[in-house]
Amino acid sequence: MTTPRPVPRRRPAASVIAAALFAACSFPVTTALSQDRPPLVRPGPFARAGECAGCHQVIHDGWSESAHARAATTPGFTAAIARLQDAPEAIEGCAACHAPTVRATHDLGLEIPISREGVTCDFCHTVAEMRLGPGGPAFVLDPGPLKRGPFLYTESPWHGTGFSPLFKSGPLLCAGCHEHVNALGVAVLTTWSEWKESAWPGQGVSCQDCHMPLAPGATAERATGGQSQRLVNGHRIVGGTSRSWVHHGIDLSIDGLRRDGAVLEAVVSVENAGAGHRVPGGLPGRRLVLEVGFETAAGAFRPVEERTWQRVLLDAQGQPLDDAGAIFLRAAREGTDTRLRSGEVRSERFRLAPPPGSLALVARLEYRDASNPAISPRIALITEVRRNLPPP
Repeated sequence: MTTPRPVPRRRPAASVIAAALFAACSFPVTTALSQDRPPLVRPGPFARAGECAGCHQVIHDGWSESAHARAATTPGFTAAIARLQDAPEAIEGCAACHAPTVRATHDLGLEIPISREGVTCDFCHTVAEMRLGPGGPAFVLDPGPLKRGPFLYTESPWHGTGFSPLFKSGPLLCAGCHEHVNALGVAVLTTWSEWKESAWPGQGVSCQDCHMPLAPGATAERATGGQSQRLVNGHRIVGGTSRSWVHHGIDLSIDGLRRDGAVLEAVVSVENAGAGHRVPGGLPGRRLVLEVGFETAAGAFRPVEERTWQRVLLDAQGQPLDDAGAIFLRAAREGTDTRLRSGEVRSERFRLAPPPGSLALVARLEYRDASNPAISPRIALITEVRRNLPPP
């Protein structure tokens, strides 16, 4: 395993929205709560995101473009909920991360407007603590007028403010939704565990450093007139759903190319150079596909061979699962996991016969996701490289 490329040290995260990007899930709302502990939810109101925007406009604008803001309204999520109408416990589990305010409001029909805001501002900023348990980290909520964040000695005329180490001590807050063991004991989401086993924690780099990068700005423009010396985290929280973001973390190269008679021998390398977790990350069923082929005289790409890397979970009968809802509810055991670990390089060897008139060898990386049966499989080209063919 290679050492990840150096990342400049940054100040810790300023405000974190922890959420799920997935089409369906089955989180017990009180995953880590034992019978002798106080409730994980204390009663109190949540503020709508539009109220936060009155002072935090730039942060709100970023969040409103994020997958977190759409978590409760995407076609994939709504279709999954429609298929689960006879399984209210499963709906509760899904909503616990796609519309997490329901943990306190119990609005499983998503009738309250704030429920449809997905992972909204006030959910994360009223998390009092995280508790570790066999099902993964669990949120302890304290909704109300006190808003928590990463800054000491800060005040607001509109609400109480409190410092919380959850916003500065690493990705535990994110792990509340990005780490999950289902009711059958299978670790369905393992992003947090993958980060912990990588080299990034030793370098002081957490989820927020990549997915919520810092920029100069003000947390509350209304109070400061937009003038601030602080570094504030972006809240668009871009991840694996963005082609450019995946491209940023993966390197592709053709390292060797030579003729052996009528056959070309090639070495193509793929490196997980920038992700702090395995690639592809998140939900099993997502695939990273390396296609190798030739550029024709007309400039078209003609694929010849491919390699596929993914994590596969199996049901009780040993059948592989692709559908997101089925993965969370029915995954009974681990199948295979061929994904690239953080910092890992895969060098694949190919022996290919170029069709007549071929001009170059081409290697392409594609991201394929068939986890949502309500829509056609999503295929996105991440990057490609080419090398002119050596002379005969």
